[in-house]
Amino acid sequence: MPDIPLAPGSFFAVVPRGGALPAFLSFGRGSLERVSQTRVTDLIKSSSAPAVSDPLTPGSYNASPEVYRFGSGATVVVRSGPVLGADGGLYTEPLTASDSTGLCVLVPGSYISNADELAERLDEQPASDRRSEGAALILRLYARDPDPLLVLSELQGSFAFFLFDAERRTAFAARDGSGEVPLFFEIDDDGGVSVASAPVTVPSAHVGLTQWEALPAGRYIAGRAPRVHRFALTQEEMAEREAMEACLEDECISPRAAHSPTRGFFSAGREAVATASSWH
Repeated sequence: MPDIPLAPGSFFAVVPRGGALPAFLSFGRGSLERVSQTRVTDLIKSSSAPAVSDPLTPGSYNASPEVYRFGSGATVVVRSGPVLGADGGLYTEPLTASDSTGLCVLVPGSYISNADELAERLDEQPASDRRSEGAALILRLYARDPDPLLVLSELQGSFAFFLFDAERRTAFAARDGSGEVPLFFEIDDDGGVSVASAPVTVPSAHVGLTQWEALPAGRYIAGRAPRVHRFALTQEEMAEREAMEACLEDECISPRAAHSPTRGFFSAGREAVATASSWH
């Protein structure tokens, strides 16, 4: 498989299972850091480039990756670059935000449609560009209450993101129900998790290369033993549910049920009861 470097406007993150353990329980901490460093070293080298000044985007950006290391092998690599937005404008992405809570990376193309409302509720001044504050708002929501479902229930729009919890040393990643913004992951045999905005060629935690899977729409990954959970219906699932609800409202009967022998039995029973009732 050819090397796929980290393209401008993308990110890669790895959070080993050991990174979620308290310091006094984390055996082999040094080996975890060495494994993670080995996994990202070639990726960083192949993705490095000089600083760029793009006339189509405001200011300049560093085209070489920014590397965030959190100890115990948890590492996030972000490579900024111009990304075409849905409105036709060019934006420098991915958007990131960090504080004592941790680091949040918003996948390029994400848009939090209720950003102004969230900023007001969180006592923040709404930004002139909603796109620029999405990662910071997610991090603030998480700092207020780290329950993934509560955070996700507050967000509207089309989005995907990765968040590293610096205190718990765990990963939280999600993709909204529309599925318009992609996100990829791998959970290894040890319970470590890798997340990326696009598949890149990096070694796995053990043997071979990382085997990327697309995170399904309306799903999130979280927990000390990370697993995939559902939090929202996809567009297809919504359509199926609406069709079922419409069917129930209209009291429709499937073709199979319409020709079922039991249907005539129950219909005859209802008619008999109605006739009997009219006698009293």
